[in-house]
Amino acid sequence: MDQEIFLSYCWNDEAAANQLDSLCLRRGISLTRDRRDLGYDQDIHRFMRRVRGCSRVILLVSDSYLRSVNCVYEACQLLLYGGWEQKAVPVVLPGTDLFSLSGKQQYIRHWRECVLQAEEMLAEDAACFSQELDDLRLARDSIAALVDALRGSNRLFLNTISLLPFLRSLGVSPAYPEILGEDYYAWLAEREDRKIGDMLFFIADLYRSRSVVISDYPNTPDGEDSFFFQSLSLQRTRFGLTVTLTPSARHGAPCRAVYPDADSIEQNRLSGPGHSKYYFYCVDREKQRRFEEIHRLPEGGSALSEGERELLLTGSHNVYRVTLLF
Repeated sequence: MDQEIFLSYCWNDEAAANQLDSLCLRRGISLTRDRRDLGYDQDIHRFMRRVRGCSRVILLVSDSYLRSVNCVYEACQLLLYGGWEQKAVPVVLPGTDLFSLSGKQQYIRHWRECVLQAEEMLAEDAACFSQELDDLRLARDSIAALVDALRGSNRLFLNTISLLPFLRSLGVSPAYPEILGEDYYAWLAEREDRKIGDMLFFIADLYRSRSVVISDYPNTPDGEDSFFFQSLSLQRTRFGLTVTLTPSARHGAPCRAVYPDADSIEQNRLSGPGHSKYYFYCVDREKQRRFEEIHRLPEGGSALSEGERELLLTGSHNVYRVTLLF
């Protein structure tokens, strides 16, 4: 992708920043952000000034953001040097007081006090801290205009963000990545009862979801975890199709949800406008082996055990539930 999209955020809001980052990565969009793109020996002000040349800038606005000197500096690169109307994509976090008179006043007072305290503390060494003082004064002189610009912008709110409006605000096409390859179509052709529609609905719902709730264990709703989806892969095996969901990193460590040997995928028809549910019927290879052995036993042979009778009744599949929240 030729265009560069910059993510401006406060480190206190890193979990929300990771959420937006994952939302973009699932579309093949790599955001420019300090954690990934700021080298250890790179000048931070030069990096922050990259905002001016980007095609879009996502501003993850929170109370912490409006009190951070670096965040205000980044926002001012658009506000003062042109491009705010065309490039700024404000995403507001819950608890941010943008719209009341007292909210605006508290940020004005905050930066005024920061400058007074810094000037008093650094009076004898002002020449050694000229950059820091300049940044604080820029925040003091610009915060009122920044709050006004955020109020007047076409804002998105993180707790109600919708995928398509977000992508449109970034100037990105909502096309899906190429997922259904030869492995999937070969798997589909093996049995007439496998439905291409359920898989297509699953992919469409997955890529527009806000979060994904997945089963940690089969055949039970207990032990479910909620994640923010990032990517999907499908791989054919001898017994079915292995479905791998890659959520965003959890506690700093990457993780995956792997559903091995999926024999079929079924949509719950009771899904509503705010969610959809899908069931993955996965072959348990040990159960399958025992299932086949039982069927090969001669009629009139030894009586089946309780476990063998249950296996014949329930089958050799493990069922996992995936719930997609919109």
